[in-house]
Amino acid sequence: MSGTRLPPNLGAHSRRVTELFRPLPLAERLADSLILLLRYLDAAGIAAYASTAKGSRHCLRLAPLLAYEAAARCTSVETPSTEPLVRYAPEFLSRPECEALIALGRVASSSPFGGRVGARRLGAKHYVQLGLAPEFHPDGLTRLLASIDRRARSLTGCPAGDAFELNFTPARREVGPRTAAEAGVTLDSAVWWLSSGGVHVDSNNGFPHRYATVLAYLNDTSGGATCFPAAGTARAAKDAAVRLLAAGYTHTDAAVRQDDDEGAFDDACTLLESGSRLMLDDVPATTTRGPHGGVRVQPKAGAAACFWSLGDDGAVDPASWHGGARVVGGEDGPSYFENGKWTLQSFRQLPETKRDADRADFVRRSRRREGGEGGGLRWELV
Repeated sequence: MSGTRLPPNLGAHSRRVTELFRPLPLAERLADSLILLLRYLDAAGIAAYASTAKGSRHCLRLAPLLAYEAAARCTSVETPSTEPLVRYAPEFLSRPECEALIALGRVASSSPFGGRVGARRLGAKHYVQLGLAPEFHPDGLTRLLASIDRRARSLTGCPAGDAFELNFTPARREVGPRTAAEAGVTLDSAVWWLSSGGVHVDSNNGFPHRYATVLAYLNDTSGGATCFPAAGTARAAKDAAVRLLAAGYTHTDAAVRQDDDEGAFDDACTLLESGSRLMLDDVPATTTRGPHGGVRVQPKAGAAACFWSLGDDGAVDPASWHGGARVVGGEDGPSYFENGKWTLQSFRQLPETKRDADRADFVRRSRRREGGEGGGLRWELV
């Protein structure tokens, strides 16, 4: 980072963070972390973000986040769906944790140095792989991720998962159909909410040992729901999901873009249409069962949805097809990172010793861990 111009008020920021956390023995290290963060911000041309009162608080929280207080709490865990199994923890992350992770994601996604923390951009979506290059993590991040991983283990029963990944999905200005009448005009409008990303199962792209996914939402959004179009009583969608899996498809994009199998094309459209219907009328409930089947989980800051891709028999659950609906809002200018959807994701994979004969037994046990309506899980915040 040699030659990077630092903001003229860098010294003031350093003094501020040192004074703010004077009780901490690591104040000097915190200031060093802030300097690194400001270098990223300045190099990306967004130093003004760090200078605002709100932005400064977000940046300062990255290094010492909850390092000086340890608290344990018990959170309720709901089960909005059993086909596929979905557990919903409304207080999986605290508000400061969400703010800190978003601040880190903004820096990594915008900075030319983002690759050092594993940032990449595929299409319109940003990905920040938090398991890479820990030497570039701000102080406290490794500890925070370890804490979140313990909570994920409490939900899934898996001793370890893939590296955490921060995902940012930008908002779109155009608005799709909000009512069944609007959606029924054409096939394109019927599948609008899910057509940009499609729906898939988590064995997609060659990951047959993924059995559960923890998806934590870092902010509230308009749109952006996680949809399970074949969940529950969605019989037509579930039949389509079974046929697609039997034909070797794990993503609707592959079925839609081919010309040889009209049946697969129709089945993919059935899934997309079922998922898009879940978004109609903008039902405000956090977890919603559609009138024709299917389940929708609306992003809510701090909440997490944990869902199982494998059923009790160890095979891919046809009801686990899922996708993210479009996020609605502005997309240009300084609000680009304000209006999109931020999530923290971890795929849980079968331990190597449980991938053959013990596969089904391990999955069954993980699906029957403590939770459900009225149940609770206890975990450390730090």
